[in-house]
Amino acid sequence: MNDRAGHIKEVTQDDNNYRQFIINCYGENDQRKYFSLTPFGIDFVAPENTRSFVSESANKDVQYNLGVLNKIKIDDLAKGESVIFSTDETGEDLKSSITLRNTGNIEVNKNISENATVNINADGTIEFNGNVDTLAGFTELKAGFDQGISDLNDAITRINDITTLLKTWTVTPQDGGLALKTTAIAQFTLNVPSSNANIDNSKKENIKVE
Repeated sequence: MNDRAGHIKEVTQDDNNYRQFIINCYGENDQRKYFSLTPFGIDFVAPENTRSFVSESANKDVQYNLGVLNKIKIDDLAKGESVIFSTDETGEDLKSSITLRNTGNIEVNKNISENATVNINADGTIEFNGNVDTLAGFTELKAGFDQGISDLNDAITRINDITTLLKTWTVTPQDGGLALKTTAIAQFTLNVPSSNANIDNSKKENIKVE
């Protein structure tokens, strides 16, 4: 078998929908089709003129693209770490990436220039563009808010009742205001209970944001 290198010119597929690269190998004037060999679950369309390493098989009609030489190198990888990334059509501008860290963390980056990131950490926390704050669950947040509104309305109702009582009070002649005092004391003795509204349960400790 003969191993060669060349440049990818086009991407196509055969009658069985297997991906093929049309490659112009060094020292040759013609372009040939090579089946793309990749790990299971991985597929890609390389930019035009990406350098490729190809090989023939025992079947002279079947040739394979074994891999490509990326123009981009991820610099911050440590031992044991891997990254999957995409580029623009030239293969020179990094666009998005998924980095598998040796700590068990997963970093998802979209539009690298704007630093839009999602980190899935080994401890189960998820970070959206940072970790200085936490998200809140709408259902729990609404329940706490609704309870606060209900308690406030109860207090307003008590205040309105007292206001109405004072406005419509009929003075008892010559009692020195004793009847009003007695009624007012009875009304103000009916304490409005403290609110138990609480939104702490809405806090999602495992979801962080910037």
